[in-house]
Amino acid sequence: MVEFKDKLPLGLCCPLFEKLRADVCFTDIQICLRGDEVINAHKVILAGRIPKFHGQILGPILCMNKSETSASAVKAVIKYAYTGKIEIHEDTVRPILIVARQMELTGVVDWCCQFMTERLHPDKLLEDWEFAHHADVPQLRLACFEMMQTEFTQFVLSPSFPALPFRDFLSLLENDDLRAVDEEQVVEAILKWTSASGQPARLEGLHTLLAEVRWGQTEREFRSQLAEQSILNSHKKCRALLSRVELWISWPRSRPGRQAPFKERPRKYAEEELLLLGPTYGLAEGEWSACIYSPQAEETIVTSCMKARPDSLIVSAENGRIYMLGGRVNNKWTNTVREYNVRTRRCRPVAPMLEQRRCAGACAVGGEIFVCGGKSATLEILASCEFFDPKRNVWQLLPPMLRSRYRPAVASLPDKRLFVIGGYNIFTGPMTSVEYCTFPSNDGSTKCSPQNMPASKDFWRNAAPVLNSYTGRAVCVSNGKIILGGGYNGQDGFVNEVEIFMPPDSSNPQGQWTRISDMRHKRYLYHMVACSRSIFSVGDLGNAVENGQTVESLGLPLNLQQERDGMEPRGWTDQKPLVNMRYVCGASAISRGIWKDRMVAH
Repeated sequence: MVEFKDKLPLGLCCPLFEKLRADVCFTDIQICLRGDEVINAHKVILAGRIPKFHGQILGPILCMNKSETSASAVKAVIKYAYTGKIEIHEDTVRPILIVARQMELTGVVDWCCQFMTERLHPDKLLEDWEFAHHADVPQLRLACFEMMQTEFTQFVLSPSFPALPFRDFLSLLENDDLRAVDEEQVVEAILKWTSASGQPARLEGLHTLLAEVRWGQTEREFRSQLAEQSILNSHKKCRALLSRVELWISWPRSRPGRQAPFKERPRKYAEEELLLLGPTYGLAEGEWSACIYSPQAEETIVTSCMKARPDSLIVSAENGRIYMLGGRVNNKWTNTVREYNVRTRRCRPVAPMLEQRRCAGACAVGGEIFVCGGKSATLEILASCEFFDPKRNVWQLLPPMLRSRYRPAVASLPDKRLFVIGGYNIFTGPMTSVEYCTFPSNDGSTKCSPQNMPASKDFWRNAAPVLNSYTGRAVCVSNGKIILGGGYNGQDGFVNEVEIFMPPDSSNPQGQWTRISDMRHKRYLYHMVACSRSIFSVGDLGNAVENGQTVESLGLPLNLQQERDGMEPRGWTDQKPLVNMRYVCGASAISRGIWKDRMVAH
């Protein structure tokens, strides 16, 4: 439940009004509801507070007893008219929104939309989308459509996706802002939607959907395999389209004077930008800003004056949500957690971690947040692990790691394998060991409680150790590989070394680490982010005087074919240093579509 209120609630100025209504004193109008319920009210309050009644001559009785009008929602809205406050929760938000629209209370409508938007989830997205259409709420409809775009991967896996109407799916595919892994995923989504059980008529529109694929971003091998599929072979228009596509891509000489059979402009899903958290110049002590970094311009301040969370772990999850885990509040270590929503520019508290941790490791695994190791409140080095499920707002234990460690690097792969790398242990010093697990299912079928907790040796497995034992390293994942860099040890001090890890598979059961190009700057306690086919290394809290505002990037192979051909990364390049930020406390890649249309003034 969330309470919304006016900037200056009427109930705060004149609390007697609501008491007079409740005591049926001086009331001059009765509102008839479903089920023969009646609300007594004052015409002057209704006319002054509810736009629908402005300028109307109200009689002694007002009927609001239609079948689609919720009695409890009317009561809540009338109470809001008297108090300036309204409580909204998931069971009441829709009927309140409908009544608020009928009464032209745009502020309450906006609150309901905000409430629903912050709780949108791909699994029930179509339900919210259809409600927004039925209730004619454009801002909610837009929020649903944006989530379909930005969370396309998860939406395609949800039960809502096969029920998406043709026109809506076509609109989604036409949009440049569609956030897919690649165009091959878009094709697979089209085939999945077309093959939905009991929908043979969908084949008629298959060629129209396929025409919206940006075929120039697909691989020849994929197109060849696609042409052999029976569902496409049996469809004359699809065969013709694929033939024209292949001719256009493979035989450029055939193009003069002709129009491409598909959109050649790439989608904006590749257009990610860096979101940085930390103090900017001019802010008071104890405040942070959220900024978008571009190598071509100064940082753009998206949100200013959020409460600082020094020494917290900052993790980016799905749908533009950033989590600040632990850290210090009023100079005391805490297990509390705050969520920053890039879409709404708001922070809110969520469930605290089960254990207080400092110098722990953390990363996002799909929509969930994993945290492990660190030091306890009694300075014990921990092996314990836990994860946060935002849907249920709960933390849940996982089996302890094979080794206790603090300041480990943590990364997850798309297949939900989770790797904990290096760190520090009081007995061994800086560590080279690596262990990994397969993250439990988030569908509720896998639960690790103290009663059924798997043994650590059955849950965690060893992987190939890193080449060097440093702490305070940064890590990111790109194209299914783990990239690890920087760090510190007592002998070599700060380092600029970078390693890349090929994860375990059948040919190499422990995986393999390989040294690649060194960074241009030695870094410790910094941030490494995969963003728009580059790896960015940002800031340096360990050596802030020299490197705290520096940024450099490592160019990656431009496409899958170059990667298959073994093309090496293109080397590290210095980028424009930070101008507005004093230092960086957190960094992540964010889709431009999530934040750009809600920009606030610099």
